[in-house]
Amino acid sequence: PRAPPAAIDRRAPKFSFAPTTRSGRGRAPRLVVAAVVVPRKSEDAPKGGERASSSLKLDDVMRNVRASLRLDDRGVASTGMTWGEGVFLGDPVRWALRHDAGSFTEEAVGPDLSYVSTHCAGADEVWETDHTGYTQVVQLDDHEASLLAAWARTGWWAHPAAEHDVELELGAGAAADGDDARPAPHECEVTIRLRAGGLIVASMYVDTREWLPTRMRMRVCGDDESWSYEDWKNVGATRGGASGDNAKPYPALTTLKGAAGGTQTFRTDGARANSGVGPGYYRRPGTLPGDALGGPERVDPGANPNRFDNAGSVRFDARKRPEVNIEEAQSSHVLVRPLIDGVDVGPFILDTGASGLVISGAAAERLNLRSFGEVWVSGVAGKVPCNFRRGKTLELGPITIDAPVFMEMSVGGIVSGSSEPVAGIVGFDVFKSAVLEVGPGGHPVRLYDPNVFVPPVTWDWKPLLMVSNVPHVAADFAGAPRGKPQIFMIDSGAGGADCIFHARAVRDMNLEKLLPGTKRASSRVRGVGGSGGESSGATRAYR
Repeated sequence: PRAPPAAIDRRAPKFSFAPTTRSGRGRAPRLVVAAVVVPRKSEDAPKGGERASSSLKLDDVMRNVRASLRLDDRGVASTGMTWGEGVFLGDPVRWALRHDAGSFTEEAVGPDLSYVSTHCAGADEVWETDHTGYTQVVQLDDHEASLLAAWARTGWWAHPAAEHDVELELGAGAAADGDDARPAPHECEVTIRLRAGGLIVASMYVDTREWLPTRMRMRVCGDDESWSYEDWKNVGATRGGASGDNAKPYPALTTLKGAAGGTQTFRTDGARANSGVGPGYYRRPGTLPGDALGGPERVDPGANPNRFDNAGSVRFDARKRPEVNIEEAQSSHVLVRPLIDGVDVGPFILDTGASGLVISGAAAERLNLRSFGEVWVSGVAGKVPCNFRRGKTLELGPITIDAPVFMEMSVGGIVSGSSEPVAGIVGFDVFKSAVLEVGPGGHPVRLYDPNVFVPPVTWDWKPLLMVSNVPHVAADFAGAPRGKPQIFMIDSGAGGADCIFHARAVRDMNLEKLLPGTKRASSRVRGVGGSGGESSGATRAYR
């Protein structure tokens, strides 16, 4: 379950190979765009509320927004569906967004990638399904960002009945950093956050001439997501839609822009004033990762042949032992040698801090892996663009992954003292449907089938938080603010450091004065994306 916000501090070190775009979301800092002016002469443009006054108040702003979005009109249903074409992580997709009050399901399907993101009103969680069919409950920043992004698109954020879900305030605007954070002369800012301790604050900018949203910004996992909503039309203006009298407006083009790059687009081809599904459509499929604390529950595969299969594309060979052969490196990285399409192309870093699979360009070319799409990946050296590569199989110990998807990027310089150049990184895609055991010092490494695995009684299980497919735990340390646990990533790919604090954490928590011991000489942190695979900056080390 999600840890209570009061018990943890999210301003924690984050070093991950996490895509800067999350599902339909996604998972970057600035979007500099002019506010969209809705054409008054267009027959498709929805009718607006009152014009702005010189002194705005939240109640007046929201009354006008609800009038323009027709949220107060009892003749307009609070359910609906929009659909169209778009681009997700560089892959063309067909998408659909269904909603009924606070419930929603967003689906996108492309030739290589797909996702589903769903929330059922009255439940706390959001669950997502990736292109392999693997489904999980999203947590912390991912959870809040998924709700805010979807409710912004469906209009639920402004609905009178949403007062139990979100808190609204009139934004200061001018106090924000960056020109794109300030409202334009014809805009006002409304901030949105989840009730019951929501930490992410989304800034919704509203055109005060038409009282319709033009753009939204929110900071997630250290990066700013920027959405724009353009060319508002009525549902009744599309083929098969409702009549104009009870039609709802929607943006014909929604765009999400990332920090250092990466743009996701959702162009609407059609809409209707009903979702076409019943309430049960939004309910999640059985027990999912992220539901319960403690160790995995043993399940008898034969007890219920109709049980929910959440293995994704991962298969276990019961004839093979769980042990994985490893190689050591001077940089303290743990290296394994998976077979890609039956070929050993070199050692891969076993990295719990990687949100997926990574392969070097040389290894991908040797295997002739097909290239597609684009993703911006964040590592200790910053954000770098890379393409996807798809193989036929990946084999590691008892595990086989069908049709694995790799991110292609340089991994040179990360590891020192290895027998040969590193060919890639093994991350979340291998771990997601397995129980991973890594012993002290990086050995032994074992992969167990969770459906038949019986954990030793001596194992002490801890709550695991997944953010952007990377595991985190809440941990205590001397000098923690208010004595409360802070969130740390479990990153086996960091190489040589027992604990790394983000510079912001050192500053905000005043850790330089609290860390005992003697400051040592600066050292290099090696990570993906820098020159030669090294980060562009040094770290100060303490013992």
